[in-house]
Amino acid sequence: MAILTDLVVWQLADELRNEVFRLVGAERVHGDFRFRDQIRSAVSGVAANIAEGYGRRSHAEFARFLDFAMGSLRETENWLLDGAARGYWTSKQTSSAKLLCKRLTVALNNLRKYLRSTQTP
Repeated sequence: MAILTDLVVWQLADELRNEVFRLVGAERVHGDFRFRDQIRSAVSGVAANIAEGYGRRSHAEFARFLDFAMGSLRETENWLLDGAARGYWTSKQTSSAKLLCKRLTVALNNLRKYLRSTQTP
């Protein structure tokens, strides 16, 4: 059995988390504690739900936690848009995070389809 950090979905979630943490480390965001905490919580939830699902016993349970991860991903995307609306960053500054969100969406969807179409070994 592979370890968690071998999963491409987890690797992408980790990359996204690092990118978002870099964005919120900017001086303009630093003083908005509520915003900073919300986006950090959302992006951390993506990898956390992947990890929790991976630790479950069945494909069905893992897929359910990937649903939660997708919800956290959508929340993260919303906070990225919100941050731009607040003037914390430009669209160009978030281009890497947005690309990671797209790649992660595809990876999560593909893994969910696989898990829901196969039996737990």
